[in-house]
Amino acid sequence: MRDFYFATSPEEGRFLDITTHFATDAALEGHRDPHCFDLTHLYALIAATVGHEKGTTHGIPPTYGTEWGQSVWWDRRICGGSEPPAD
Repeated sequence: MRDFYFATSPEEGRFLDITTHFATDAALEGHRDPHCFDLTHLYALIAATVGHEKGTTHGIPPTYGTEWGQSVWWDRRICGGSEPPAD
């Protein structure tokens, strides 16, 4: 995912904002994806690559759970454990 992010950002001439279906479709209670995606880790990889501070986000803040409005659908039984820690 990190490599895809960097491959597409130069086409726009700026860093792209990351978001998810789960967050954008919350009002519609539509998509529940991505499932079990560690958005915190993706942000850490991007930040390390470009020299940004630890904890820098590159779009929607990472929040995990099964409630509408969170950024990543995360069910501990299905995803194999607790939500990723915040950086």
